[in-house]
Amino acid sequence: MALLHSGRSVRDTSLLLLKNAERMDTPAHQNLLAYLHSARRPVALMCATDPIAVSLLPFLQANGLRVPEDVAVTGFDNLQLSARTSPALTTVQQDFSALAQISGELLLTAMEGGGAPAKLRQTPVSLVVRESTR
Repeated sequence: MALLHSGRSVRDTSLLLLKNAERMDTPAHQNLLAYLHSARRPVALMCATDPIAVSLLPFLQANGLRVPEDVAVTGFDNLQLSARTSPALTTVQQDFSALAQISGELLLTAMEGGGAPAKLRQTPVSLVVRESTR
């Protein structure tokens, strides 16, 4: 969505969904591997969570790709493990306290019979740049 809002175009064929961070033998991982060894290799992989990104690092390295020289990798959450990977993972830091506060407010409102508010709630994030990107 952020790419669309920025005015950049996105082709559905350039997006792959990897649902399982533990298993590297899924068809999606094999499609990713084929894509990474194609002439249209992406320059970066943006992962929805740090565990997915962390699991991709050894997978990429085992398949002859260097991070970040051949492909950059980013995660989301800034979990403690992301700083201890090799290379250390670039990630997005969420404000977990703000998420908990909003979640609690929504739960209390729903419990009081007010229903869930329809408005969008956002929390601040920040980019934590480490070695998995250039």
